[in-house]
Amino acid sequence: MPDLKSDFISYFNRAGVKRLAAGLVLLAASVGAAAVYGSAAPRAYAGTGGTTAAQNRLRSQKPTPSAHLDVIFTSDVPETDIYLQGEKIGPTGKDGQLLVRLVPGDYVVEARKKGYVSQGRTVKVSARQTSFKFYMGAPIPAATPTPTPSPTPAPASSDGGEGGAGDGASAANAAAADDILKRFQDPQQTGKLTRTDWQSLLAATYKELSADPNDTQLKAREQFVQGQLEYLAGNYANAQQAFNTALRLAPEHALAAYGLGNTYLATNQAAQAVKEFERALRADPKMGMAYKGLGEAWTALKKDKEARAAYAQARELGFLSPDVSMNLVRGLVKDKRWAEAVAALQPLAAAQPSAEIYTLLGDAYTGEGQKLNAFEAYRNAVKADDSAARAHYRIGEIQLDEKNYEAAHAAFERALALDTQGLSIDRKKARQKADEAADKLSKLRKSLPKPGVP
Repeated sequence: MPDLKSDFISYFNRAGVKRLAAGLVLLAASVGAAAVYGSAAPRAYAGTGGTTAAQNRLRSQKPTPSAHLDVIFTSDVPETDIYLQGEKIGPTGKDGQLLVRLVPGDYVVEARKKGYVSQGRTVKVSARQTSFKFYMGAPIPAATPTPTPSPTPAPASSDGGEGGAGDGASAANAAAADDILKRFQDPQQTGKLTRTDWQSLLAATYKELSADPNDTQLKAREQFVQGQLEYLAGNYANAQQAFNTALRLAPEHALAAYGLGNTYLATNQAAQAVKEFERALRADPKMGMAYKGLGEAWTALKKDKEARAAYAQARELGFLSPDVSMNLVRGLVKDKRWAEAVAALQPLAAAQPSAEIYTLLGDAYTGEGQKLNAFEAYRNAVKADDSAARAHYRIGEIQLDEKNYEAAHAAFERALALDTQGLSIDRKKARQKADEAADKLSKLRKSLPKPGVP
């Protein structure tokens, strides 16, 4: 009689081996695909302005940490071809966007369009970062006709080689780039650079890179400018990524460290911002704007002494922007350094009069015991802005002290009506003083002889 039990076990062992072999083949295929696209080839959808049914299905899915994410690549030039790991995945639409599906990970992405300098960088796709922008810059200018060769030999260049049109173009690009970077670091021009300036710098950098694609400093500069453009657009996560890439390429890149510090400030990470601004200053101790950023970071951390020292350094290096000066005088008044505050505020009041400056000047005069000057300063604050509640409150205090009860009562009531949240005045104290002025005014009136009574 045949052994049915043995035959049964043998059959399932053979089937199990076959299934195992099939599973290994599928696994190998999956690993091969992952090597290129992160476990699955991406699907691309050009343009996100006109939402398709496919895009709606993509967005309705809630990916797990290992699942695909909707990733948007954007170019400032429509119909730009996007390459992933060296393979074209599609053009951006007329709105400049291309939607693809990728698993989290690092990817080498390149944006190409005829007539523009191609650009590429490594991006890190994650649940927190799924949007990446490329700025193609200005179109490559049309080539000028080559002139008829002259029998006169070309002059030798300074390095012993032959000079040529290419060298002249490279020198022009480098000069244009240097000019923008110098303006950015000039205290008088830092805030005047526009988005167009940065795009021009990016285009010049691409042209230099096309001549020397392995120049690490140029690659770092390109990433810094990308970060600056993202920062100006409010895309702080993208900006941080670009600045960090620049610093990996050139660890002593002071401007990239400064830019990274700004992104940390913008995202309420003041302690981290301090580290980056200090890093920038180690690379360039004369960077006034980094001292300004450091002062802002210390202010956010409520480290007034450190903030004041940083602002002072910024001013010493010529960074005399109004916000730096204001932060300095606020610190002086807060620390009750009255004489220094008066000396700093008087020229500010003459150059850029405002309610805040006059109010701070009044506080400094009050601290110095110069009541008349303080009263005049507070009156100027009210003239500059009648809604300056603190100035009205201070006028009330002076009038109360001078026994001008009616004027004092009116000033306190005005301050209370203007600052309903108690942001600049102590409402409880103001109410008490208003009532005190009203009470004393009432008693004064009662004590006065009535008309017609001897």
